[in-house]
Amino acid sequence: MTNLIRNVPQVYTPEEQISISDGKSFMCRTTSNEGTSISFVSSDPLVAMKGVFYGGEALGTGIATTIMDATAEEVISSVYCDLYSRKLEASPSSSYIIELKSKCLNDHSLLYLTERKLPIPGFSPREAPTKATWWRDQDGSAGMDVSITDEGEDLLPHKPGNVRMVVHTVWTCTPLPDIGGLPQTAVKLATKVDLAGVVPAFLMNKLGTGFLSMTSRLRQRFDRSHEVDVMKRTEIITRMTALRKSEPKNPNDSLQDKNSLRKVRKHFAPIWMQVEGRGKVVGR
Repeated sequence: MTNLIRNVPQVYTPEEQISISDGKSFMCRTTSNEGTSISFVSSDPLVAMKGVFYGGEALGTGIATTIMDATAEEVISSVYCDLYSRKLEASPSSSYIIELKSKCLNDHSLLYLTERKLPIPGFSPREAPTKATWWRDQDGSAGMDVSITDEGEDLLPHKPGNVRMVVHTVWTCTPLPDIGGLPQTAVKLATKVDLAGVVPAFLMNKLGTGFLSMTSRLRQRFDRSHEVDVMKRTEIITRMTALRKSEPKNPNDSLQDKNSLRKVRKHFAPIWMQVEGRGKVVGR
């Protein structure tokens, strides 16, 4: 799938082109300074989460951002394949899913149809028939739009008494410079959930933010922090070795150059000791 996203040009239907355009517009809005932002406490320190309320809207847009040790194509491929996973379809135990059906429509689109129960008593089950479409831009960035669709009635028919919810989720992946040959990608997830019916807005916002945890699980799947750490240490060693070799040996060399070298050594001394002593460096 990764190779398909990276190397095979796609032809989209007019409806799919609209979905992609709507997805990009939805995500573009999250980069503006509009709206009121509220930070959420994330269980993953490497994933930032927040909710944004635009123009006095009662329903907020949940946004999660992080950096993953993978290419943009690998990230989108993983998300796309998870939606189509037969394993998940056979065991829909997460997210209060009662029933789940998926169907591949072509190389870039699939149906993801769910029936969910709410984590509160007295509310009817919610149906969310969605269609996922991925894209890749010329600059190497990639994304995926997941939005409500009228397709799939034959696959998961509407049940009397159920309520159709509205959900719009968009993933974007922007390539960053590699670290020692290891790919780095800025990943952003934005989602907005409307459970429909008489459901308090605060509850819908709370449930909507639950979708953001997908970002953390995906980041951990691609986590190569140890390798990135090794690459950064190697870079530090290379720089400090070059500094040692460039140390003035002529007593007539300027005092300013010597003082500059002392300041650099003092700055890197703790890291140098950890590297030579095989100590651990916390974080990335």
